[in-house]
Amino acid sequence: MSQLLAPARRGHLLIGLVVAILIAGLAAGSVGAAPATLRVTEGGGATFPARSLVLSLPKRSSLSPSQVHVTEDSRPVTGAAVTPLASAGAHDFGVVLAIDVSPSMRGAPLEHAMAAARALAAQRTGMQELAVVTFDRRATVALPLTNDSAAISRALARTPHVGSGAYIYNALTTAVQQIASAKIAAGAVILLSDGASQGAKPKPGHTVTAAAVGAAAAAAHAQIYTVGLRDSSFTPARMSLLARVGGGSFIESDSAQLAGVFTQIESQLTSAYVVHYRSVAPLGHRVLVSIRVDGVAQPATLSYESPPAPRSLTLAPPHTKSFWVSTLALVLFSAIAALLVGLAVVVFLLPRLRREGLRKRVGEFTMTPVVPEVALSTASTTRWPLRGLERVLERAGWWETFKANVEIARIQHSPIKLAGICVLATVAVAALAGLALGTPVISILLLPFGPVILNAAVKGLLHRQRDHYAEQLPNNLQELASSMRAGHGLVASITSMARGAQEPSHTEWSRVVSDEQLGIPLQDALAPMAERMDSEDIGQVALVATLHSRTGGNMAEVLERVADSVRERGELRRELRALTAQARLSRYVVTALPFLVGTVITVINPDYEKPLFETTTGVALLVLAGFMITCGSLWMRSITDIKA
Repeated sequence: MSQLLAPARRGHLLIGLVVAILIAGLAAGSVGAAPATLRVTEGGGATFPARSLVLSLPKRSSLSPSQVHVTEDSRPVTGAAVTPLASAGAHDFGVVLAIDVSPSMRGAPLEHAMAAARALAAQRTGMQELAVVTFDRRATVALPLTNDSAAISRALARTPHVGSGAYIYNALTTAVQQIASAKIAAGAVILLSDGASQGAKPKPGHTVTAAAVGAAAAAAHAQIYTVGLRDSSFTPARMSLLARVGGGSFIESDSAQLAGVFTQIESQLTSAYVVHYRSVAPLGHRVLVSIRVDGVAQPATLSYESPPAPRSLTLAPPHTKSFWVSTLALVLFSAIAALLVGLAVVVFLLPRLRREGLRKRVGEFTMTPVVPEVALSTASTTRWPLRGLERVLERAGWWETFKANVEIARIQHSPIKLAGICVLATVAVAALAGLALGTPVISILLLPFGPVILNAAVKGLLHRQRDHYAEQLPNNLQELASSMRAGHGLVASITSMARGAQEPSHTEWSRVVSDEQLGIPLQDALAPMAERMDSEDIGQVALVATLHSRTGGNMAEVLERVADSVRERGELRRELRALTAQARLSRYVVTALPFLVGTVITVINPDYEKPLFETTTGVALLVLAGFMITCGSLWMRSITDIKA
């Protein structure tokens, strides 16, 4: 009976074994199918808003940027660049080799260590950077971080000299500083030693510990890998501790296996990816970053603190203040401005309070003023404050031209009064601008603008009067020709035409008649009018008058032809002005644009332009800019000023 049951029992055992194998296979399959996990760490070498992250994805051969999705506080980040460390770009990845050259490494161990370093250098791809630090009692940077293959080969070609003692902590500190100063996004330190170390070289008041080395590596976004060389002096405890606090791993190896260990660590490091992007997070906030990869269930997250908002920038006062930015200069300019404002009150209000009432009342009942208008204006304005100014201006060569321009432009005020108003207004505006901006330099820069603006205003009115005269001249000549056809003489025709002419033709032709009545030949009397009105057409009229006085002839027909010519030239002049209107407007816009932009910037941020007014270089640049703007404006005016 037991013999019959034995096969059945063996069958049950076989079935149970198969079930157990299936369960184990399913379990192994489930473990193998477990989703890969992401790991993300902060990268270095980026300044906010630029950001760099190091993404580790086990068992993933390739990863494209479209498969990586970055969010900050649930807001998607666009434009993220994903680069594998195996083909790293500039400042993406770097490795520092720290090689022990103490007496215990003499001979074959050191030779194998240099051979392993050369094998690691040969495995580099892309723009990966490599540095070499040798250490005994002191750490020496044999090769700074670089991607220059020739420099790396030269540094690793020779075996370093063996020293005395070994300080591992000092070597790691130097190696981590290399990564921090190079601003590497992802870095690693590979330390090779047999562990026979004295720890750190003692310094007064400064102690290097394993925790301090680990903190420095974390701040530099670097990992520490330690390779322990098994020999008679092998002591792994300290090296294992350094790898643990440095976020890396500790590997024991024989000298013959060093090349394989180094390349294994290199392959492990370059399997990660570096992600570069620009953050849109506000300043001074805690930001939660989430990275999701297509095909990976769980995203990786980390958080960081964005830099605080900068405080309002204030320029530190210079150690030696210039007089122009001192309080004394502001007080002095304020006193001058107050004095000039008071002088303006005396000059312009006192004469109005003390008008000569008799002349005014008598003038209301007479056909002509008792005293000519110009004489009255000069007598009423040239008071004692302006006499000194007038004596000074009379020495200038341009003063006579300015007075003639004011008189031709038919401005009601006398030239000396306009000059006084200009001086007071310019100084007052410059002083107020200096007080508002807190620097007298702007006051000095504004002083030349007053005379320039006054001269431009007077010339504008002068051109306006001359344009009116040019528009009236064809009709006046036509009327003169018609009067001569009716049998009147040339002088009589001019007198008749002048009575009915509008201003400024009435005044100018009346001057000609008055000069002719005083005995001046008509052609000579016409010359001042041609100069005052800047009219070449009057020269033709003067020539016709000269020929008529000498030879006679049909002067009415000649005047009609001159009138037609003047009318055609007027039409051509208006057409040219219409064609150059855009260029003239561009001149005004381009000239005014720097001043408008400067004013707007001053209103928005008053401290932004202070260096221009408080430093010698800034003042020199302002003067140069003003000179160039003036030259450009004058050049554009000469281009558009076309005379027909």
